[in-house]
Amino acid sequence: MLPLLILAAMMVVMPALPAFSQSTPTSEISTADADAGLTIFAERCANCHGPQGAGDGDMVDRLPAPPRPFNDPEYARQAIPAGMFQAITDGNLEKGMPPFGPSSTNAIAEADRWNLVAAVFALSASPDAIARGADLFAALDPGPDTAFMTDPTFWRDNSNQTAFDRLQALLPNTPADDVWAMVDYGRATFSFNGVAPVVLVDGVITGQVLNGTTGNAAGDLPALLRAFNPADFTIGLVLTSTVNTDGSFQFDITQAPSDWVYMASVAYNDISFSSDIGRLGADEPSAALPITIYDPTTDASVISIDQLHIIMNVTATQLEVNELYTFSNNANQVYVGDSGDVNGGTVLIPLPPDAQNPAFQRGFGSLDSFVPANELFPTDAGWRDTLPLRPGPNSMNLLVRYTLPYDSGMTVAHSVPYDTTIPTIILPDSGVTLVGDWQSSGPQDFQGQTFVQYTGAPVNAGGSLSITLEGKPRSGGGAVAINSTTQILIGAGALVLVAGIAIIATQRARRNAPIEEPADREELLATLVALDDAYANGKISAADYQQERQQVKEELMAIWNSSDS
Repeated sequence: MLPLLILAAMMVVMPALPAFSQSTPTSEISTADADAGLTIFAERCANCHGPQGAGDGDMVDRLPAPPRPFNDPEYARQAIPAGMFQAITDGNLEKGMPPFGPSSTNAIAEADRWNLVAAVFALSASPDAIARGADLFAALDPGPDTAFMTDPTFWRDNSNQTAFDRLQALLPNTPADDVWAMVDYGRATFSFNGVAPVVLVDGVITGQVLNGTTGNAAGDLPALLRAFNPADFTIGLVLTSTVNTDGSFQFDITQAPSDWVYMASVAYNDISFSSDIGRLGADEPSAALPITIYDPTTDASVISIDQLHIIMNVTATQLEVNELYTFSNNANQVYVGDSGDVNGGTVLIPLPPDAQNPAFQRGFGSLDSFVPANELFPTDAGWRDTLPLRPGPNSMNLLVRYTLPYDSGMTVAHSVPYDTTIPTIILPDSGVTLVGDWQSSGPQDFQGQTFVQYTGAPVNAGGSLSITLEGKPRSGGGAVAINSTTQILIGAGALVLVAGIAIIATQRARRNAPIEEPADREELLATLVALDDAYANGKISAADYQQERQQVKEELMAIWNSSDS
């Protein structure tokens, strides 16, 4: 939904006037831009007329007369654009509407006044009717009797009702709904363009809360429903309720845009558990958003590291280390840390004692989406996360980046707190080699880069990871492509343990590949929700909140625009 700006100059009524005055423009007629008009409507009109033109703006109680409901299809049938344009230009002070023509100190340009007229028609337009009308009109035999349908002058000077009457006289055996559909098509095509009309829907969101640890329904919990605008992932609606004793919940939705997406959540043991994403539509007025909650556990033995990929780059003075961890929780309980309080720390990430400039990022789903993980904090044993680890395989991905001083060799070592499967290391073929009990694949070439992949033995919980490097990087030896986090993770995500298969997939190919896993969107949307909650509760600064929220939104929008669902 477009943002509402409460301005002193407000638009109250746009009556349909049957005649024109000297203020009617004489410039060449063309189709107006309803997209631009809707933006102006949000800024200059929605505070009185409401964001969808329903006459329910924030200022409605202060007006001398109630605003006209522009989203009423009957209004759109009788309104004459030229009269609407004049009403915007001259105003109607008796009803509280100031003029916006040349005499106004807060004037709107002539073209934008026409765009506003187009926006008003768009508010009551039906996309389905317009599409059906296009097919019906295309099937007509063209001729002089129907030429008015493509004439912008006709649409400026006449109402939809006039167009309906003329068409119905020509097509007496055509059902009225089909005639109106052709009128809607003509208005949208030859009077305004450039907008996908917002469809408002009524519906219901239901769900069932199940305890995944006990297998029983869970009730008497606070429930929350958030609706997001997928254009920019701003929150359009927040509703609260209580889960019934049988685990069911319900939210009634009234007159909400059909493109909104919904996510339900419940709080259990001070942890928020969320549903998948749902939508409502004119043809699907209900959506089920079940939620699974879990009892907590403090037993760290349920954690395993199913993937540990390490990419190293070496310069004459510095070693850059990138460690990508994929964690699994092998229990049917959520891990909340040794203390039982997530704020005291959950998953542990040890680093070498002399590690410098540590940074953490959180990865999602297919490892195409990453955001800063500022929730980690340092302890004597290493860095600890403060997010609970949900049950399931590959339930969390963390990228750890740090640097170490380098001369002609060194050993990088740190403890490993959880059972770890075969670790993998990628090292540029630049003169620096890895020695010790590691298996080398030998030099491999990929897209002009030469690197060596090493694999090690599994590490049990409480063991250690030790990597010994020897040699100085030769000039021009190259480096693994790690100019961005995405490149690092694409490389690590494509790692295989079979010789002869490319290690690093190209960034272009991954970006152009279809997104097939909705988990990416759902996890990112859950992250967005968590950020909003953290900021509202004072747990994150305004600067960090804005920066992280923007990055999550960009990731969400990229995924959303690449997906059909």
